[in-house]
Amino acid sequence: MNKTVGRFLGLIIVTAFAGVIAVWVTIASWSGAGATEDNESNLVVPKTPVSVMEVRRESIEITDTYSGMIRPFERYTLGFEIAGRVLRLGANAEGQPLDDGDRVTANQVLAELDSQSHVARLKEANALLASAKAQLSGARGRLLEMKAQLEQAQSNMHRAEELRQRGIRAITETEYQEHVTALAVARAQSEQADAQLEQTEAQLEQAVAQAETAQKNLQDTRLVAPVGGVISKRLVNAGETIAAQQTIVEIIQVDEVLLVVGVPEAYVGHVRVDQPVYVELLARDRFRRRRSQTEGRVFRVAEAADQTTGLFEIEILLRNDGRQWRPGLIALAHIVIDRIDGFRVPVSCAVFRDEETFLFSVDGQGKARRVELRDWIEQDGQLVVGGLTPDQRTIVKRGQHRLVDGCDVEFVQLDEDRLPELQRPPAIRSPTTVVGSKLPAEASN
Repeated sequence: MNKTVGRFLGLIIVTAFAGVIAVWVTIASWSGAGATEDNESNLVVPKTPVSVMEVRRESIEITDTYSGMIRPFERYTLGFEIAGRVLRLGANAEGQPLDDGDRVTANQVLAELDSQSHVARLKEANALLASAKAQLSGARGRLLEMKAQLEQAQSNMHRAEELRQRGIRAITETEYQEHVTALAVARAQSEQADAQLEQTEAQLEQAVAQAETAQKNLQDTRLVAPVGGVISKRLVNAGETIAAQQTIVEIIQVDEVLLVVGVPEAYVGHVRVDQPVYVELLARDRFRRRRSQTEGRVFRVAEAADQTTGLFEIEILLRNDGRQWRPGLIALAHIVIDRIDGFRVPVSCAVFRDEETFLFSVDGQGKARRVELRDWIEQDGQLVVGGLTPDQRTIVKRGQHRLVDGCDVEFVQLDEDRLPELQRPPAIRSPTTVVGSKLPAEASN
Protein backbone atom coordinates (compact mmCIF):
# COMPACT_ATOMS: atom_id res chain seq x y z
CA MET A 1 0.00 0.00 0.00
CA ASN A 2 2.79 2.43 0.93
CA LYS A 3 4.71 1.53 -2.26
CA THR A 4 1.69 2.29 -4.45
CA VAL A 5 1.11 5.68 -2.80
CA GLY A 6 4.83 6.55 -3.24
CA ARG A 7 4.79 5.76 -6.91
CA PHE A 8 1.66 7.83 -7.43
CA LEU A 9 3.15 10.84 -5.66
CA GLY A 10 6.35 10.52 -7.78
CA LEU A 11 4.36 10.60 -11.01
CA ILE A 12 2.49 13.71 -9.88
CA ILE A 13 5.76 15.51 -9.05
CA VAL A 14 7.37 14.61 -12.46
CA THR A 15 4.27 15.72 -14.37
CA ALA A 16 4.17 19.03 -12.54
CA PHE A 17 7.85 19.67 -13.26
CA ALA A 18 7.39 18.91 -16.98
CA GLY A 19 4.47 21.33 -17.16
CA VAL A 20 6.53 24.10 -15.59
CA ILE A 21 9.32 23.52 -18.13
CA ALA A 22 6.87 23.63 -21.07
CA VAL A 23 5.34 26.91 -19.89
CA TRP A 24 8.79 28.45 -19.50
CA VAL A 25 9.88 27.41 -23.01
CA THR A 26 6.70 28.83 -24.58
CA ILE A 27 7.17 32.19 -22.89
CA ALA A 28 10.81 32.30 -23.99
CA SER A 29 9.89 31.57 -27.63
CA TRP A 30 7.31 34.37 -27.62
CA SER A 31 9.89 36.80 -26.35
CA GLY A 32 12.41 35.74 -29.01
CA ALA A 33 9.89 36.13 -31.86
CA GLY A 34 9.12 39.66 -30.78
CA ALA A 35 12.83 40.53 -30.75
CA THR A 36 13.33 39.07 -34.26
CA GLU A 37 10.49 41.16 -35.67
CA ASP A 38 12.02 44.28 -34.19
CA ASN A 39 15.45 43.43 -35.75
CA GLU A 40 13.94 42.75 -39.20
CA SER A 41 12.15 46.05 -39.17
CA ASN A 42 15.54 47.78 -38.69
CA LEU A 43 17.46 45.60 -41.34
CA VAL A 44 19.24 47.51 -44.23
CA VAL A 45 19.87 45.61 -47.53
CA PRO A 46 23.61 45.92 -48.47
CA LYS A 47 24.75 47.15 -51.93
CA THR A 48 26.10 44.60 -54.39
CA PRO A 49 29.81 45.15 -55.16
CA VAL A 50 30.58 45.32 -58.89
CA SER A 51 33.41 46.32 -61.19
CA VAL A 52 32.50 48.42 -64.26
CA MET A 53 33.99 49.61 -67.53
CA GLU A 54 33.10 52.42 -69.90
CA VAL A 55 32.43 51.66 -73.59
CA ARG A 56 32.44 54.16 -76.43
CA ARG A 57 31.05 54.18 -79.94
CA GLU A 58 33.59 53.44 -82.67
CA SER A 59 33.86 52.26 -86.25
CA ILE A 60 34.27 48.48 -86.09
CA GLU A 61 35.31 46.11 -88.86
CA ILE A 62 33.18 42.98 -88.99
CA THR A 63 35.21 39.97 -90.07
CA ASP A 64 34.63 36.34 -90.93
CA THR A 65 37.53 34.07 -89.99
CA TYR A 66 38.58 30.98 -91.95
CA SER A 67 41.67 28.81 -91.99
CA GLY A 68 43.50 27.67 -95.10
CA MET A 69 46.85 26.81 -96.64
CA ILE A 70 49.43 29.04 -98.30
CA ARG A 71 50.05 28.19 -101.96
CA PRO A 72 52.50 29.69 -104.49
CA PHE A 73 51.05 32.25 -106.86
CA GLU A 74 52.05 30.08 -109.85
CA ARG A 75 53.79 26.72 -110.25
CA TYR A 76 55.84 25.81 -113.35
CA THR A 77 56.90 22.26 -114.22
CA LEU A 78 59.73 22.50 -116.78
CA GLY A 79 61.48 20.01 -119.05
CA PHE A 80 63.37 19.81 -122.35
CA GLU A 81 61.43 19.53 -125.61
CA ILE A 82 63.98 17.02 -126.90
CA ALA A 83 65.80 14.00 -125.50
CA GLY A 84 69.50 14.05 -124.72
CA ARG A 85 72.21 13.96 -122.09
CA VAL A 86 72.36 16.69 -119.46
CA LEU A 87 75.70 18.40 -119.97
CA ARG A 88 75.55 20.81 -117.06
CA LEU A 89 73.15 22.51 -114.62
CA GLY A 90 72.75 26.24 -114.21
CA ALA A 91 74.57 28.04 -111.40
CA ASN A 92 73.17 29.87 -108.39
CA ALA A 93 74.45 33.14 -106.89
CA GLU A 94 77.36 31.28 -105.25
CA GLY A 95 78.36 29.59 -108.49
CA GLN A 96 77.12 26.17 -107.36
CA PRO A 97 74.76 23.97 -109.42
CA LEU A 98 71.15 24.95 -108.94
CA ASP A 99 69.31 23.01 -106.26
CA ASP A 100 66.11 23.08 -104.23
CA GLY A 101 65.47 26.45 -102.62
CA ASP A 102 67.67 28.46 -104.98
CA ARG A 103 66.21 31.66 -106.37
CA VAL A 104 66.28 32.14 -110.15
CA THR A 105 65.48 35.06 -112.43
CA ALA A 106 63.53 35.17 -115.68
CA ASN A 107 65.50 33.76 -118.68
CA GLN A 108 68.19 32.29 -116.42
CA VAL A 109 69.69 29.05 -117.77
CA LEU A 110 68.56 26.11 -115.64
CA ALA A 111 70.28 23.25 -117.51
CA GLU A 112 71.97 22.45 -120.82
CA LEU A 113 72.04 19.32 -122.99
CA ASP A 114 74.98 18.05 -125.05
CA SER A 115 74.53 20.00 -128.31
CA GLN A 116 77.27 18.65 -130.63
CA SER A 117 74.93 16.56 -132.76
CA HIS A 118 72.44 19.42 -133.01
CA VAL A 119 75.17 21.82 -134.11
CA ALA A 120 76.15 19.39 -136.89
CA ARG A 121 72.53 19.01 -138.01
CA LEU A 122 72.15 22.77 -138.11
CA LYS A 123 75.25 23.13 -140.32
CA GLU A 124 73.93 20.45 -142.67
CA ALA A 125 70.53 22.10 -142.82
CA ASN A 126 72.08 25.49 -143.52
CA ALA A 127 74.12 23.96 -146.39
CA LEU A 128 71.01 22.41 -147.90
CA LEU A 129 69.25 25.71 -147.52
CA ALA A 130 72.02 27.56 -149.36
CA SER A 131 71.93 24.98 -152.17
CA ALA A 132 68.16 25.27 -152.46
CA LYS A 133 68.42 29.04 -152.66
CA ALA A 134 71.00 28.76 -155.47
CA GLN A 135 68.81 26.30 -157.37
CA LEU A 136 65.85 28.59 -156.92
CA SER A 137 67.80 31.50 -158.33
CA GLY A 138 68.81 29.42 -161.41
CA ALA A 139 65.26 28.20 -161.91
CA ARG A 140 63.94 31.73 -161.82
CA GLY A 141 66.54 32.82 -164.42
CA ARG A 142 65.67 29.92 -166.73
CA LEU A 143 61.97 30.68 -166.36
CA LEU A 144 62.57 34.29 -167.35
CA GLU A 145 64.56 33.14 -170.38
CA MET A 146 61.84 30.71 -171.45
CA LYS A 147 59.21 33.44 -171.00
CA ALA A 148 61.19 35.72 -173.30
CA GLN A 149 61.55 32.97 -175.95
CA LEU A 150 57.81 32.25 -175.71
CA GLU A 151 56.98 35.92 -176.24
CA GLN A 152 59.29 36.04 -179.26
CA ALA A 153 57.73 32.89 -180.73
CA GLN A 154 54.24 34.29 -180.19
CA SER A 155 55.24 37.54 -181.92
CA ASN A 156 56.71 35.66 -184.91
CA MET A 157 53.62 33.49 -185.13
CA HIS A 158 51.37 36.55 -185.09
CA ARG A 159 53.23 38.16 -188.02
CA ALA A 160 53.18 34.89 -190.00
CA GLU A 161 49.43 34.60 -189.59
CA GLU A 162 48.93 38.18 -190.79
CA LEU A 163 50.99 37.52 -193.89
CA ARG A 164 49.14 34.32 -194.63
CA GLN A 165 45.72 35.95 -194.22
CA ARG A 166 46.58 38.72 -196.73
CA GLY A 167 47.35 36.10 -199.35
CA ILE A 168 50.79 37.46 -199.95
CA ARG A 169 53.15 34.72 -201.00
CA ALA A 170 55.95 36.24 -198.99
CA ILE A 171 55.80 33.29 -196.53
CA THR A 172 55.84 29.68 -197.52
CA GLU A 173 53.96 26.86 -195.86
CA THR A 174 57.21 25.43 -194.62
CA GLU A 175 58.15 28.71 -192.94
CA TYR A 176 54.69 28.96 -191.42
CA GLN A 177 54.95 25.45 -189.94
CA GLU A 178 58.37 26.31 -188.53
CA HIS A 179 56.80 29.23 -186.64
CA VAL A 180 54.07 26.90 -185.34
CA THR A 181 56.65 24.39 -184.17
CA ALA A 182 58.82 27.08 -182.56
CA LEU A 183 55.83 28.41 -180.65
CA ALA A 184 54.90 24.96 -179.39
CA VAL A 185 58.45 24.28 -178.26
CA ALA A 186 58.66 27.67 -176.49
CA ARG A 187 55.41 26.98 -174.65
CA ALA A 188 56.59 23.54 -173.55
CA GLN A 189 59.92 24.88 -172.38
CA SER A 190 58.19 27.71 -170.46
CA GLU A 191 55.82 25.29 -168.76
CA GLN A 192 58.75 23.01 -167.89
CA ALA A 193 60.70 25.96 -166.44
CA ASP A 194 57.63 27.00 -164.44
CA ALA A 195 57.24 23.46 -163.02
CA GLN A 196 60.94 23.35 -162.23
CA LEU A 197 60.61 26.65 -160.38
CA GLU A 198 57.71 25.33 -158.29
CA GLN A 199 59.69 22.20 -157.47
CA THR A 200 62.71 24.28 -156.49
CA GLU A 201 60.55 26.54 -154.30
CA ALA A 202 59.14 23.46 -152.54
CA GLN A 203 62.67 22.19 -151.96
CA LEU A 204 63.62 25.58 -150.57
CA GLU A 205 60.65 25.55 -148.19
CA GLN A 206 61.68 22.09 -147.02
CA ALA A 207 65.26 23.26 -146.52
CA VAL A 208 64.04 26.29 -144.56
CA ALA A 209 61.89 24.04 -142.36
CA GLN A 210 64.83 21.70 -141.72
CA ALA A 211 67.07 24.62 -140.85
CA GLU A 212 64.45 26.09 -138.51
CA THR A 213 63.94 22.69 -136.86
CA ALA A 214 67.69 22.25 -136.41
CA GLN A 215 67.93 25.78 -135.01
CA LYS A 216 64.99 25.13 -132.64
CA ASN A 217 66.49 21.82 -131.47
CA LEU A 218 69.77 23.59 -130.80
CA GLN A 219 67.97 26.28 -128.80
CA ASP A 220 66.08 23.58 -126.91
CA THR A 221 69.34 22.23 -125.56
CA ARG A 222 69.17 25.18 -123.12
CA LEU A 223 66.37 25.17 -120.53
CA VAL A 224 65.63 28.70 -119.24
CA ALA A 225 63.34 29.96 -116.49
CA PRO A 226 60.14 31.55 -117.88
CA VAL A 227 59.72 33.71 -114.75
CA GLY A 228 61.58 34.60 -111.61
CA GLY A 229 60.94 32.36 -108.63
CA VAL A 230 62.33 29.64 -106.40
CA ILE A 231 63.24 26.07 -107.35
CA SER A 232 61.01 23.78 -105.32
CA LYS A 233 62.24 20.55 -106.96
CA ARG A 234 65.29 19.58 -109.03
CA LEU A 235 64.87 16.09 -110.44
CA VAL A 236 68.02 15.41 -112.53
CA ASN A 237 71.80 15.62 -112.21
CA ALA A 238 74.49 16.46 -114.75
CA GLY A 239 75.38 13.47 -116.92
CA GLU A 240 71.95 11.85 -116.87
CA THR A 241 70.12 11.01 -120.07
CA ILE A 242 66.58 12.32 -120.17
CA ALA A 243 63.59 11.83 -122.43
CA ALA A 244 61.64 14.54 -124.20
CA GLN A 245 59.15 16.35 -121.92
CA GLN A 246 60.67 14.73 -118.81
CA THR A 247 60.35 17.02 -115.77
CA ILE A 248 63.69 18.60 -114.88
CA VAL A 249 62.82 21.31 -112.35
CA GLU A 250 59.76 22.84 -110.71
CA ILE A 251 59.68 26.59 -110.10
CA ILE A 252 57.22 28.39 -107.85
CA GLN A 253 56.52 32.11 -107.70
CA VAL A 254 56.65 33.25 -104.08
CA ASP A 255 57.09 37.04 -104.32
CA GLU A 256 53.30 36.90 -104.10
CA VAL A 257 51.46 33.94 -102.57
CA LEU A 258 47.85 32.86 -102.25
CA LEU A 259 46.07 31.84 -99.06
CA VAL A 260 43.28 29.49 -100.13
CA VAL A 261 40.38 29.08 -97.69
CA GLY A 262 37.04 27.30 -97.94
CA VAL A 263 33.87 29.31 -97.27
CA PRO A 264 30.45 27.69 -96.69
CA GLU A 265 27.56 28.42 -98.99
CA ALA A 266 25.77 30.52 -96.36
CA TYR A 267 28.63 33.03 -96.14
CA VAL A 268 30.21 33.10 -99.60
CA GLY A 269 27.79 35.84 -100.65
CA HIS A 270 29.52 38.20 -98.18
CA VAL A 271 32.90 37.82 -99.90
CA ARG A 272 33.84 39.97 -102.90
CA VAL A 273 37.00 40.52 -104.89
CA ASP A 274 39.39 43.20 -103.48
CA GLN A 275 37.94 43.03 -99.96
CA PRO A 276 40.67 43.63 -97.34
CA VAL A 277 41.84 40.62 -95.35
CA TYR A 278 44.00 40.34 -92.23
CA VAL A 279 46.13 37.19 -92.28
CA GLU A 280 48.10 35.59 -89.46
CA LEU A 281 49.74 32.23 -88.99
CA LEU A 282 47.65 29.74 -87.08
CA ALA A 283 50.62 28.41 -85.11
CA ARG A 284 51.90 30.45 -82.15
CA ASP A 285 55.56 30.95 -81.38
CA ARG A 286 57.33 28.95 -78.69
CA PHE A 287 56.03 31.37 -76.04
CA ARG A 288 52.45 30.95 -77.37
CA ARG A 289 52.36 34.50 -78.65
CA ARG A 290 50.31 35.37 -81.72
CA ARG A 291 52.21 36.17 -84.88
CA SER A 292 52.01 39.59 -86.47
CA GLN A 293 49.25 40.12 -89.01
CA THR A 294 49.69 40.91 -92.70
CA GLU A 295 47.11 42.66 -94.82
CA GLY A 296 46.04 41.12 -98.12
CA ARG A 297 43.05 41.25 -100.43
CA VAL A 298 40.57 38.82 -101.96
CA PHE A 299 41.99 37.81 -105.35
CA ARG A 300 39.44 35.30 -106.61
CA VAL A 301 36.07 33.87 -105.53
CA ALA A 302 35.25 30.43 -106.94
CA GLU A 303 32.13 30.25 -109.07
CA ALA A 304 31.35 26.68 -107.99
CA ALA A 305 31.80 24.70 -104.79
CA ASP A 306 34.50 22.08 -104.46
CA GLN A 307 33.00 18.66 -105.17
CA THR A 308 34.91 17.05 -102.30
CA THR A 309 34.43 19.57 -99.48
CA GLY A 310 31.31 21.40 -100.64
CA LEU A 311 33.05 24.71 -99.83
CA PHE A 312 33.79 27.65 -102.11
CA GLU A 313 37.50 28.33 -102.54
CA ILE A 314 38.57 31.90 -101.86
CA GLU A 315 42.06 32.98 -102.95
CA ILE A 316 43.67 35.77 -100.92
CA LEU A 317 46.69 37.53 -102.43
CA LEU A 318 49.61 38.36 -100.11
CA ARG A 319 52.84 40.19 -100.76
CA ASN A 320 55.79 38.04 -99.73
CA ASP A 321 58.86 40.23 -100.10
CA GLY A 322 60.52 38.71 -97.04
CA ARG A 323 59.45 35.15 -97.97
CA GLN A 324 57.93 34.66 -94.52
CA TRP A 325 54.83 33.07 -96.09
CA ARG A 326 55.99 29.66 -97.25
CA PRO A 327 53.75 27.36 -99.28
CA GLY A 328 52.22 24.72 -97.05
CA LEU A 329 51.83 26.92 -93.95
CA ILE A 330 48.39 27.05 -92.30
CA ALA A 331 47.07 30.57 -91.72
CA LEU A 332 43.95 32.36 -90.53
CA ALA A 333 42.17 34.82 -92.79
CA HIS A 334 40.03 37.53 -91.20
CA ILE A 335 37.97 38.76 -94.17
CA VAL A 336 36.47 42.22 -93.61
CA ILE A 337 32.88 41.84 -94.77
CA ASP A 338 31.41 45.03 -93.27
CA ARG A 339 32.11 48.11 -91.16
CA ILE A 340 29.61 49.42 -88.61
CA ASP A 341 29.40 52.01 -85.83
CA GLY A 342 28.93 50.22 -82.52
CA PHE A 343 30.40 49.22 -79.18
CA ARG A 344 32.84 46.49 -78.16
CA VAL A 345 31.94 44.59 -74.98
CA PRO A 346 33.91 41.60 -73.64
CA VAL A 347 31.95 38.36 -73.86
CA SER A 348 32.61 37.82 -70.13
CA CYS A 349 30.37 40.84 -69.37
CA ALA A 350 27.32 39.21 -70.96
CA VAL A 351 24.81 36.99 -69.15
CA PHE A 352 23.39 34.09 -71.17
CA ARG A 353 20.27 32.73 -69.50
CA ASP A 354 17.14 30.96 -70.82
CA GLU A 355 18.06 31.69 -74.46
CA GLU A 356 18.37 35.37 -73.58
CA THR A 357 21.47 37.55 -73.74
CA PHE A 358 21.74 40.71 -71.67
CA LEU A 359 24.15 43.04 -69.92
CA PHE A 360 23.93 45.11 -66.79
CA SER A 361 24.72 48.79 -66.83
CA VAL A 362 24.79 51.28 -63.95
CA ASP A 363 22.76 54.48 -64.20
CA GLY A 364 23.45 57.84 -62.60
CA GLN A 365 21.68 56.82 -59.35
CA GLY A 366 23.98 53.87 -58.81
CA LYS A 367 21.36 51.26 -59.73
CA ALA A 368 21.83 48.25 -61.97
CA ARG A 369 19.81 48.28 -65.18
CA ARG A 370 19.31 45.24 -67.36
CA VAL A 371 20.14 45.80 -71.06
CA GLU A 372 18.63 43.28 -73.45
CA LEU A 373 20.78 42.30 -76.44
CA ARG A 374 18.82 41.22 -79.48
CA ASP A 375 21.31 41.88 -82.30
CA TRP A 376 24.96 41.26 -81.60
CA ILE A 377 28.04 39.78 -83.24
CA GLU A 378 30.74 37.82 -81.46
CA GLN A 379 34.33 38.12 -82.71
CA ASP A 380 37.74 37.97 -81.07
CA GLY A 381 36.28 37.35 -77.61
CA GLN A 382 34.07 40.44 -77.77
CA LEU A 383 30.46 41.25 -78.53
CA VAL A 384 29.84 43.96 -81.09
CA VAL A 385 26.57 45.68 -80.18
CA GLY A 386 24.80 48.82 -81.27
CA GLY A 387 22.15 51.13 -79.91
CA LEU A 388 23.47 51.66 -76.38
CA THR A 389 22.09 54.91 -74.99
CA PRO A 390 24.43 57.25 -73.06
CA ASP A 391 23.14 55.99 -69.68
CA GLN A 392 23.82 52.36 -70.73
CA ARG A 393 27.52 52.75 -71.47
CA THR A 394 28.79 52.00 -67.96
CA ILE A 395 28.87 48.22 -68.24
CA VAL A 396 29.26 45.83 -65.32
CA LYS A 397 32.18 43.51 -66.03
CA ARG A 398 32.36 41.67 -62.66
CA GLY A 399 29.51 40.75 -60.35
CA GLN A 400 26.76 40.87 -62.99
CA HIS A 401 25.53 37.36 -62.16
CA ARG A 402 24.41 38.53 -58.69
CA LEU A 403 22.39 41.49 -59.95
CA VAL A 404 18.72 42.04 -60.56
CA ASP A 405 17.18 44.97 -62.36
CA GLY A 406 17.02 48.06 -60.14
CA CYS A 407 19.24 46.90 -57.29
CA ASP A 408 21.82 49.23 -55.73
CA VAL A 409 25.46 48.61 -56.54
CA GLU A 410 28.79 49.62 -55.10
CA PHE A 411 31.83 50.22 -57.26
CA VAL A 412 34.94 48.29 -56.29
CA GLN A 413 38.41 48.22 -57.82
CA LEU A 414 39.53 44.66 -58.35
CA ASP A 415 43.02 43.77 -57.21
CA GLU A 416 44.27 40.59 -58.82
CA ASP A 417 46.68 40.05 -55.92
CA ARG A 418 43.74 39.76 -53.51
CA LEU A 419 41.84 37.16 -55.48
CA PRO A 420 41.50 33.76 -53.85
CA GLU A 421 44.19 31.30 -54.77
CA LEU A 422 41.81 29.19 -56.87
CA GLN A 423 40.79 32.23 -58.98
CA ARG A 424 44.29 33.36 -59.84
CA PRO A 425 45.58 32.46 -63.32
CA PRO A 426 48.13 29.66 -63.19
CA ALA A 427 51.73 30.76 -63.20
CA ILE A 428 53.71 30.17 -66.39
CA ARG A 429 55.90 27.14 -65.93
CA SER A 430 59.56 27.89 -66.43
CA PRO A 431 60.99 26.34 -69.59
CA THR A 432 62.61 22.97 -69.26
CA THR A 433 66.36 23.16 -69.77
CA VAL A 434 67.85 20.35 -71.82
CA VAL A 435 71.55 19.66 -71.68
CA GLY A 436 73.21 21.11 -74.76
CA SER A 437 70.25 23.35 -75.66
CA LYS A 438 70.31 27.12 -75.81
CA LEU A 439 67.31 29.34 -75.12
CA PRO A 440 66.66 32.26 -77.46
CA ALA A 441 68.02 35.65 -76.55
CA GLU A 442 64.51 36.78 -75.52
CA ALA A 443 64.29 34.01 -72.93
CA SER A 444 67.72 34.75 -71.50
CA ASN A 445 66.72 38.36 -70.91
